[in-house]
Amino acid sequence: MIPNLENVIYITSSYQSSFCLNKNGEIYGFGRNFKGELGISNANLQSNPQKMILPNKNIKKISVGAYFVLVLDTNGLLYGTGENTVK
Repeated sequence: MIPNLENVIYITSSYQSSFCLNKNGEIYGFGRNFKGELGISNANLQSNPQKMILPNKNIKKISVGAYFVLVLDTNGLLYGTGENTVK
């Protein structure tokens, strides 16, 4: 059992990170966080789920890439975390 995860309704993963959306509209992420993918206050590897810092917790969808995450809330606002470069 993974600690701090209850009422999970959706799970997704990226290159080396995993994300869980719970029924309260909150996102928890863990794993690789070297580009800030987890949306927390640091860029360190996280072995246990960490709650993503968002201004709105009413999240309805998550989409992930190799080093970024896009989050859509119930008001149609889009948030992004992680790498923000174009090569």
